[in-house]
Amino acid sequence: MRAFDLIVLACAGCATAVPALSDDVPSTFEEFEASAYHEPWDGGVYVVSGDTPVVDGKQLRELWERRASPAALIVDQQGGVDSRWTARERRALTYCVSDRFGARKAAVVAALSEASDRGWERFADVDFIHVAAEDARCSASNAAVVFDVQLVTGQPYVARAFFPGQPRGTRNLNVDSSAFASDGWPLAGVLGHELGHALGFRHEHTRPEAGVCFEDDDWRALTPYDATSIMHYPACNGRGLPLTLSTRDAAGAAALYGPPGNGGRPPAPAPEGGARAATATGQLARDARRTLGPYEVVAGSSFQATMTGTGDLDLYVRFGAAPTALAFDCRPFLEGTDEACTLDVPAGETVAWVEVRSVAAGWFEVALAWLAPEAATAAGLVLEEILADPPAGYDANGDGVFSTEGDELIELVNLGTQPIELAGATISDQSGVRVTLPAGARVPARGALLVFGGGAPRGFAPDVVALTAGPLRLNNGGDSVTVRSASGVVLASATFGAEGGRDQSLVRAVDGDPTSAWVLHTTRSTAPASPGTRTDGTGW
Repeated sequence: MRAFDLIVLACAGCATAVPALSDDVPSTFEEFEASAYHEPWDGGVYVVSGDTPVVDGKQLRELWERRASPAALIVDQQGGVDSRWTARERRALTYCVSDRFGARKAAVVAALSEASDRGWERFADVDFIHVAAEDARCSASNAAVVFDVQLVTGQPYVARAFFPGQPRGTRNLNVDSSAFASDGWPLAGVLGHELGHALGFRHEHTRPEAGVCFEDDDWRALTPYDATSIMHYPACNGRGLPLTLSTRDAAGAAALYGPPGNGGRPPAPAPEGGARAATATGQLARDARRTLGPYEVVAGSSFQATMTGTGDLDLYVRFGAAPTALAFDCRPFLEGTDEACTLDVPAGETVAWVEVRSVAAGWFEVALAWLAPEAATAAGLVLEEILADPPAGYDANGDGVFSTEGDELIELVNLGTQPIELAGATISDQSGVRVTLPAGARVPARGALLVFGGGAPRGFAPDVVALTAGPLRLNNGGDSVTVRSASGVVLASATFGAEGGRDQSLVRAVDGDPTSAWVLHTTRSTAPASPGTRTDGTGW
């Protein structure tokens, strides 16, 4: 559960119908879980403290551990990182409104507009967008919108939303039928509170100045305490007109997201660099971990990590240093292994690290996409071809001798206009560093560098450098290949499975495209490999 301090719902019964956290925390997790409300439908979340969502049992247990142990409260369990949308995401917070609201739908649409267009968007650089074309298909599985607005009935809350970073299936703004009671709070105020949660703001009354309704210490103050905040329950010593945006709400929203329209200033120039992509796969036993990186990044750009797999593995991302159990910039911490992080690279940061940690044993694949400085991208360096299983009799290195070890191959291509110097760079697989490239190792402009496992390579075109630096010993049944600069920055990487043992190389589906998939060479040519050339045999 991500913590933020600013501001949702203050409604009759809202603070009491769903159990609030207090100093009287049950001594066992089972008691705590029994006291929390769990929405009864498939994919339903736990709800605590009135309308605060907790995605699943794994996060609920962590919340109980923080509250039950005084020692845990001195550690920020979110790594001290704000829960907020990235610069790109916050300007496209799209949503649909379910047709199930029936005759009440127009009132919901109008209240959302009041809460967003004439509410939060007046004070912060965010944009909520109603995509009416998706209303007929409005559900938690609709990936065409960021979140869905749904009618529910019989729930112990008037409404509940979500926090940034939650998986799509739980990004719902649920409005209970009780919200339409004639003696209830104004619907625009209720939804304004919920949109505050959707922006990452916590209940203001969790601050010690409120004196009651404490939830936890997992938040960062954006403004001085504000008893009139839209995020403050009236029943928790709130003051003023309830469920209206206060002056400090406006200041806090601008502090987190910047003023609307960037404060009238011209937009910052787009970060410059080269688009990079990489994948990594592996298996972890219980309570194990694998660290990936560092990856050189550009401040202000987006860094994306998406993990799929089996078991219960957790994804960690951190800028500047490798993640730890308590220090990270993103950790979804969901049940299962399907997790994702999308982050803006903070100012001053130059490298990103990724780590996978296991709660239960499992297999993972992590796909990464980021923008690297031109120096790190080497102005067009592409890992183009991998030959782990030379077919019998195929002399890949041209020395006149077939060798299952010596004819193994890794090909790096330079699509830029300047040569790329790689002296001291390393090539690793899952077992560790296999070779260190010697002095003079370079990739010619519009040319290729061929690194063979042995032999005396010869017979290649002038725009191709061919060398050996020791055996590669790639695993035919599946392996990973990572090329790092002499300083340790990842320049290129790839992972392959059993397809690596098919008597042919693996090549890019599109020549020279680092984002395209790996395919068997014979799907693009009759030859088993094409060292030093494009798949069709033409030069680079």
